[in-house]
Amino acid sequence: MSKTILVTGGAGFIGSHICEMYLKEGYETICIDNLVSGKRENINNLEENSHFKFYEVDIRNYDELERIFKKHHPEIINHHAAQKSVANSVENPMYDLENNLCGLINILNLVKKYPIKNFIYVSSGGALSKEIIGEEKSTEIYTPQLVSPYAITKFAGEKYLSIYSKEYSFNYTGLRYANVFGPRQIPDGECGVIPIFINNVLDDRASILMTYADMPRGCTRDYVYISDRN
Repeated sequence: MSKTILVTGGAGFIGSHICEMYLKEGYETICIDNLVSGKRENINNLEENSHFKFYEVDIRNYDELERIFKKHHPEIINHHAAQKSVANSVENPMYDLENNLCGLINILNLVKKYPIKNFIYVSSGGALSKEIIGEEKSTEIYTPQLVSPYAITKFAGEKYLSIYSKEYSFNYTGLRYANVFGPRQIPDGECGVIPIFINNVLDDRASILMTYADMPRGCTRDYVYISDRN
């Protein structure tokens, strides 16, 4: 029998590609998304597949989540649902907390009742990296600086997973994504700079790069194409 995977935030830019990948690899794929930033059109073609099921559910709604767990008993959870904006987390830290941490804890509490084998957690590379000085480059071994509510909730999520995985005997992987780009991406923020530039080229508009007094050459970032696996 094929394994059942629950993908939260599965109608988003990255999540919808993840769902596509799982279906191609033969998994029963359960997608949940509240469609605040995700789009139904991202998964329209997937809903024709009998091995795919979509639920418009918010991860803050414990009762609705439990109905899905009780019905499908996922063995693997791929958790992409989140409030993803650093700026928005500063403006509305409570909303960030409710989505990025309380929503995660809802899912982890359900794991107590409906055991799983693996949990894949999307953390954040940029928000957790240390302050970069001069020509220095960020590495995975740096202790996160936690300079925004978003970074705090994402890092706290990693720690909750560490505790729950030991307590309830499942494996977990934390992915600190760099900037991902590709089809279906929303052109906003620094992570969306590539579609922004492409749209500017198509519309014959100039692209503007910002620099700061302490970063006269701007900021260097890694960008990863959505289908890259290495």
